[in-house]
Amino acid sequence: MSRRAVRHPVQACQARTTLGTLLAHELATPVEDLVRHFVVQMLGDTQPLGVLFYGSGLRGGVGEDTLLDFYIIVERQADWPRSFLARQCNAILPPNVEYHEQSVNGQGMRAKVAILTLAQFRKLTGFATYDTTLWARFSQPSRLVWSRDIQAAGRIGACIMQAHVTAARWAALLGPEQGAPAAFWEGLYANTYAAELRVEKNGRSGSIVEAWPHRYEALLQPAGLWLA
Repeated sequence: MSRRAVRHPVQACQARTTLGTLLAHELATPVEDLVRHFVVQMLGDTQPLGVLFYGSGLRGGVGEDTLLDFYIIVERQADWPRSFLARQCNAILPPNVEYHEQSVNGQGMRAKVAILTLAQFRKLTGFATYDTTLWARFSQPSRLVWSRDIQAAGRIGACIMQAHVTAARWAALLGPEQGAPAAFWEGLYANTYAAELRVEKNGRSGSIVEAWPHRYEALLQPAGLWLA
């Protein structure tokens, strides 16, 4: 693949359809029952727009020591029970991050949970943001493990699509002049991991792509052709 993408209205429309179909299928892929039960217990009577599951628990499965990773997407700050101060802080410097523990079928489970409004999620997955965290994270596999309704699922899915388009644009800018899709993704994640100052072993960005090589190959071209 080359950095240069030829944009044509028909190609862009086809790319958008292809990307949307691939990501909708990925988001809807079932997860372990333990994860679903954890989310239901954690939510209780609350009604956010949706809950996204990502990270090591998705990549490697749920073990005794796994720390699950979730993003809860809400319509308004008041839609998730927190102190007034926490809501105000989240409005200014998102996200809030919480620690949750639940016993599911007799197994102790724990999770790191971040909270964002949909408006914040939309902004932070766009190309104009200076923060690479959200769009880089959600250009990697995730699952929509709970949603309020089909409309909420669609709005969250649109942000996930936007994250992939943003990632593909940066992959073209930061990657080689031409090469295999993996080279563009690996270059992208090497740069974003460095920007986030993560405490990760060398080669972590490459291992992300190696875990799902066909996924990244399938997504790069439609995401790159549809530059929203």
